[in-house]
Amino acid sequence: MSTETPIKDRDGSALSPAPALPERGTQPPWLIVTLREVMIKAKDRSYAISTIITLVLIVAGVVFNAFMMNRGDDFTVAVQSDTAAAARF
Repeated sequence: MSTETPIKDRDGSALSPAPALPERGTQPPWLIVTLREVMIKAKDRSYAISTIITLVLIVAGVVFNAFMMNRGDDFTVAVQSDTAAAARF
């Protein structure tokens, strides 16, 4: 049994068959392959470990930058002479 329905012109003559529509619930082939590849990578132990290490390094970098930004810019300078004390930076 064919699922193709002919397209008719205004006068009723058939032009060309319409393409068959995919059945409901089926996925396109590229999606099936992509999901399979993602699931295989998700089960790979070395991939999971390297991903976790990368995420830890990113979080550590953000925390380190936040810590360094909150450090003050005030410096205490010791001087020995009166002329050096007069020079202010």
